[in-house]
Amino acid sequence: GILKVDTALDINGTADISGVTNLASAGVATTVRGSLNVDQATTLDTTLGVTGLSTLTGGANISTSTNNLSITGSGTATLNTTGAIDIDSAGEISLNTTDATNGIKIGTGTSVPITVGVAGATTTFNSDVQIDGNTTIINSTALSTADKTITLNNGESGAGVSGSGLSGLEIERGTSTNATLQFDEATDVFRSGITTKEVIA
Repeated sequence: GILKVDTALDINGTADISGVTNLASAGVATTVRGSLNVDQATTLDTTLGVTGLSTLTGGANISTSTNNLSITGSGTATLNTTGAIDIDSAGEISLNTTDATNGIKIGTGTSVPITVGVAGATTTFNSDVQIDGNTTIINSTALSTADKTITLNNGESGAGVSGSGLSGLEIERGTSTNATLQFDEATDVFRSGITTKEVIA
């Protein structure tokens, strides 16, 4: 059936509610100290304080037209679902932490694709960026950098360029052979051209 509470509600045990629940006691807090299981539509028009476990098996719609939504605590907050999670706002969305060791982690699962930004918008990084991986692909049509020096073969531990002994730039030419500008470790000269045989003294 329908449970409607117009005054203070204090639950010290377990509350199992299978019908529609409307807690609308204006200016009065509703406190649950035990377990609260709700599997139907629930409307909260006042403050709900939960010190125990709360389980929502249906949809949860939280509207804060005039007040802020605040989730505080010293434990771990976990949001786990097999469906999509959509966070949308007309204002700024800020994600921050004071943990200077672990920081903020996104997409830590195996082979999780991550998309940031949309076409036509600008994504800004205000700090240093470190990319650890095997391949970095940039599909932009114009690349601009303020760096005066670009370092290739960074992290080399041997004496000179290891492996092929060549390091430099390669220009994609479609169905034609690519053009290159490379340093040849074996002869200590730069080579450029289609076959890298042309020597720049």
